[in-house]
Amino acid sequence: MADITHGVWIKDGKAVDKVFSNGTQVYGRNLIRSSEFDRFWSLPSQTTIVDGYEGHKAVHVDTTGWTSGYIDVQQPIYNADVQFIKPGEWYTMSFYAKGTGSIRTHIYPTVVDTSVGSYTDGVFYNGYVPSDGMRDWTLTNDYVRHSWSFKVKTPFSPTTNTGNMLFRTMAGNSTYASLPKLEQGISATPWTSAPEDVLK
Repeated sequence: MADITHGVWIKDGKAVDKVFSNGTQVYGRNLIRSSEFDRFWSLPSQTTIVDGYEGHKAVHVDTTGWTSGYIDVQQPIYNADVQFIKPGEWYTMSFYAKGTGSIRTHIYPTVVDTSVGSYTDGVFYNGYVPSDGMRDWTLTNDYVRHSWSFKVKTPFSPTTNTGNMLFRTMAGNSTYASLPKLEQGISATPWTSAPEDVLK
């Protein structure tokens, strides 16, 4: 029997990766640690942590006065020390964003299988998939949830492949990103904390 503790599904004392109801995935374990941006993220000095979506935190980047360049906010998802993803499996990144202009996301640089298409906000796209997972999202004054699903390369090794979940703010934009999630599968289920953030 599984139950939910602080937003994390637990069975036999261990966090569950997925929960289904009537054949539909309703929960996916968040693989990204620290959705409140208080640790594990690379945060350049130009970023600020502010109030975000529904009482949670957001990372804010303002480059509206810039004419060139960008700011990256990122967390490793695969390398010699961190291995949140597995070869040949599908994963979905999701997040809430608002602001002016656009925000760019990447699964960067070498873990995406470019031959199988991808899902953007739940819709399958059987076209070109950039190897770095680049996707631009138009922003509005209100928070909107977005998702992008990708398949991991095979073969796959931490000695030859690395990956980061990355938010990029290009020059001339003001962006807010809140409640990042990375989960196995092609469904963007409701946000939950990573088990590591709530189970001590």
